[in-house]
Amino acid sequence: SKRTKISFLPFLFLLIEAHQKGEISTSRINQILDTVESFLVRRALSHLEPTGLHAVFKRLWLEVENELTPDAVKEAIKKKITVQWPDDRELSEAVRRNKLYKSGICKYFLQEWDIASGGDHPGGNETIEHILPQKPEKDWNKTFDEDQIKMYTDTLPNLLLLTSSGQNKASNHSFQVKRKEYADNSMFTSTRALAKKYKAWTPKELDARGDELTEWALLRWPD
Repeated sequence: SKRTKISFLPFLFLLIEAHQKGEISTSRINQILDTVESFLVRRALSHLEPTGLHAVFKRLWLEVENELTPDAVKEAIKKKITVQWPDDRELSEAVRRNKLYKSGICKYFLQEWDIASGGDHPGGNETIEHILPQKPEKDWNKTFDEDQIKMYTDTLPNLLLLTSSGQNKASNHSFQVKRKEYADNSMFTSTRALAKKYKAWTPKELDARGDELTEWALLRWPD
């Protein structure tokens, strides 16, 4: 979010200044930034507000200036008992169950998943597609009951990337119609891979994809 970026910038500028002075290497900066990203992404996936982040990053430099390492940064952040760093269990639950469709982190998560799947397309022309539609036609009611539709629709395992034209063609149709569009016309590697891997889309397949995304997320943004 904008508030998160503003909170983090002073620490980032001090890192850059230290690099310019030869006090820290590029690889070490990247490690520190990866650590901070894990902290922020885990929070965003867990629906945690940026409240308190300003205080974290305001003092972070003073707390790690003499030991510019990712471990020191992680320890300093975790000492702030008023600002939560979600653990692996909380991250797993967030990826599987949180309704993240309208969140700022949703598209970034799916973009990173596409890159991890071998995708090489730059961002900017993608939209977020619901596999199980937001307004499903009658065929979907044979595989998802009303409670499951409410529970699953806006969660990450039910979302993927498409272009606007592809989304218009997929629309609210059955999974078999959508699957053909995903396989034949999508520019996104992760979307084509889903069409190849899943022959149907039921709660079983959706949960299986949730396990797949969770396993990857735990490695991509480690604690």
